[in-house]
Amino acid sequence: MPTVGWIQDSAHDRLTDSFPFVRQKPEPIACPLCGKAWADRTALLAHLGIDHPMRRPLLRVGTRVGLDGYELRTPFTPADIEVISATACRVSTNGRNEVLVAPEQLPAFVLNAGNATHSIKLLNSRAEDDREAMASIEVRVAIPQAETLANIDELFVHHLAHDRITIRMVDEFRRSVTPESSAADYLGALADYAVGVLTKEQRQVSGAHLPFSQFTGKFQSARRCLVDFSRPVATAVVALIDFNLNNFSRSQPAGFPELQNAHHFYCTLTGAGKTQRPVQSGNIVTVAACPVDAVTAAIWEALKLFPEFPGCDEPSPQLPATHDLPLSEFDIAKLRALKAGAALLLGKQMFARDQLRALRHDARFGKWAEYHLEAPALS
Repeated sequence: MPTVGWIQDSAHDRLTDSFPFVRQKPEPIACPLCGKAWADRTALLAHLGIDHPMRRPLLRVGTRVGLDGYELRTPFTPADIEVISATACRVSTNGRNEVLVAPEQLPAFVLNAGNATHSIKLLNSRAEDDREAMASIEVRVAIPQAETLANIDELFVHHLAHDRITIRMVDEFRRSVTPESSAADYLGALADYAVGVLTKEQRQVSGAHLPFSQFTGKFQSARRCLVDFSRPVATAVVALIDFNLNNFSRSQPAGFPELQNAHHFYCTLTGAGKTQRPVQSGNIVTVAACPVDAVTAAIWEALKLFPEFPGCDEPSPQLPATHDLPLSEFDIAKLRALKAGAALLLGKQMFARDQLRALRHDARFGKWAEYHLEAPALS
């Protein structure tokens, strides 16, 4: 009988039996950036994302790098601006349509545009994995005329370089000049400093009604603008603000010996070392450049008589001239350091120890206080 029901081989079956399928191993893919081989594109893309991440493009303006906004208030050159890690750049100036600018040409573009506001988009793209990083940055160029700044300085000294100013005097200063728009920030910063002085003193007759805690905000707002200007009035105000906020520095503007001596004295108290007497400048006549708050003026007067000044042996962080004035945390630290330094020089170890203990955790004077507290005479 014939055989039926047998499975018949197809032509495809006979072909595959004769030529068995062999799975081919894919060729490895080399990383275009480091040359390391990877099994497939998925592994390569993961490697690129982990080991070669895209860098965010940055803009350097002067000594500042990586900010989202910059203010240029003084003359500059193309060398003051640098684009970092960008392959393309789009710029919108004063709200106009965006234009493409080569990254290396951006500094010259900003310089040639004059006073303007630029919205800049920096792109860093990579063809190997189609990745892209972007940064949006605003650059505002507002460079006032030197004559305008000189006029504002003169009016500031005329209206506000006095011992006891009022809010009415600040308003008169603001109204006394209508500057070009590029100088409005400078005018406003000087006025902010004066309001900060009034806010710190809290004298009712001054007409200022801001709470005491807001004087630091006024000072910091003024400093952000004035620090860009190398002018006598601006540098003096910045140095006074720094003194008020305990940011001491040995490099202070010439022509203001009391301010210089105060900064230098307190600089010696910000590290581990012995207490030094402040440098006295003699009978130097200086021209008032800006208002000085009453507590700062009292500290300067005490430094002239250091170490035996009125109130040097009073335990509280007060001087006779400051009893009716509110003290900031910065003032309290300065006064305690002043009294501790005087007590150390006068041999009043117990009194010095109490003041130093109150300073041991202070951001500025803590290291100096700890140094003396660990000395054998006070331990």
